[in-house]
Amino acid sequence: MEGSQCFGNGAACGEVFQAVPTSGAAWWEPMTIGGVVYLGVANYFNGTTYSINSSVMQWLPSGCGTGDSETPTVWTGDQSPSPNGYQTGVFSGLRTYTLSCNWLDGTTASSTSVNVVVLPQLVLSANGSSTSPVYITPNTSALVQWSTIGIQQNSCSVTNTADSSVWAADNNTAGYPTPVLADQQQVTYTLACTDLQGAPQSKVLTVIGAIPVPQTADMTISASRVLKGTRPTIQWSAQNLREGISCGITPLLQGGSGISNWDGSGTSWSSPFGGALGPVITAATAFTLTCTNEAGDASSVSATATLLPAFKEL
Repeated sequence: MEGSQCFGNGAACGEVFQAVPTSGAAWWEPMTIGGVVYLGVANYFNGTTYSINSSVMQWLPSGCGTGDSETPTVWTGDQSPSPNGYQTGVFSGLRTYTLSCNWLDGTTASSTSVNVVVLPQLVLSANGSSTSPVYITPNTSALVQWSTIGIQQNSCSVTNTADSSVWAADNNTAGYPTPVLADQQQVTYTLACTDLQGAPQSKVLTVIGAIPVPQTADMTISASRVLKGTRPTIQWSAQNLREGISCGITPLLQGGSGISNWDGSGTSWSSPFGGALGPVITAATAFTLTCTNEAGDASSVSATATLLPAFKEL
């Protein structure tokens, strides 16, 4: 008797999977014991005698594999509610799972299907950063790269606001360079794809040429000589500052972070009248004034507070 029933996702219901030798088989019965699926056949008559043996077959599923085109796995039995069930395994793309139930004569009584689809993931980056906007050093270019998961093959392209070029590829780890961007010049890139369910997906990234950092000629700092265990006086000045520049002094000065960092107003930052006190020092200590732009470029100048000689009573 050839097996003609299937149990589970039914992608090949009605097809012959395997020939099982029987003798006047009267009944088939699937069963699950210890998580293993068996199929028992009740033999009845071999043409000579009724005293014959019956067979029990063990089901060895082929497994889902790692792709989307392997032989489908047939799952049997009641797999609900949780925590019962089967894991799909890792896969990419879209899979359809079908539950089929058959009448005793092998005909389909009812079936229902569900699609399991990998959620789309689009990553668009410039110089390794995918957080928009990406600032770069003025008068340089950035490397634009992208990758995708869960999208239709050959459905992606990247456009930009600098020219009419279109980069068509689902993934590009080698990347393309942006134009050279001057101070405050910018270009926006759009990665557009279609996901596995036919819906549009997109990711947008803007690359901006950052404001130049001040020249070291526009920055000064000085530190007084003090006795061991006292606080030196620090004086500083930074000129030609612009919005988007941050400046600070390390180590932090007395009074907390407020006096040690520029508040961003105006075009210059100078120490208060008479200077500001640094932390207590017990050895020569360097103090550094650093100004940084949004691309991470920095200019800095330093001064060292040295210790005054002290007399020891003999």
